Amino acid sequence: MSNNHSTVEDEARALHALACLWTALDELQKGNAIAWREAGGFDAQDLLRALETGGAHPLLRKWEELKAGPARNRPPPGASEQAARRLIVLLRVALERTGLSKAAARKHIASALQKYGRLIGLPPLPLKADEALRHWERDLKPPLGLQDEAVIAHSLNRCGKNRALLVKHFLGFVEFARKPLPAGARWR
Repeated sequence: MSNNHSTVEDEARALHALACLWTALDELQKGNAIAWREAGGFDAQDLLRALETGGAHPLLRKWEELKAGPARNRPPPGASEQAARRLIVLLRVALERTGLSKAAARKHIASALQKYGRLIGLPPLPLKADEALRHWERDLKPPLGLQDEAVIAHSLNRCGKNRALLVKHFLGFVEFARKPLPAGARWR
């Protein structure tokens, strides 16, 4: 994947996020204009305009300060990255339920991510991918719950104990979580 592709993908994500924020702000304003104003609607509009034009806003200054501080070297993963990591942890649990040990499941996943990770929008894994997977499992928030169990059960019902099919199934979810829709596209 070239840097040019990443730049185009990043630009598409940025435009998609900005359009979503404008839409959400407009919808809130339609509901109750007075409550919208009291909740900071005008400040939010100013922020979005600053994002579009490169202008200044107090929240952007605060963000710059945070970026320059302790978070400078290791920003936390974004929401789509967290969703992808959660799905990969769910895949590990599903593979365990097919009879693999945790270690074997992690190796199976690491191999699949080395092969398909970039295609589905994941950054390259470190050389010790099994350590990264263990880290994702340890730092999972919130911990696995009923919805996660439902996803695992549905996946096992659909794929059975076919490990290749399970990997494909979960990596499809990861791709959905990671890749933005093309500009102007809508899910129906």
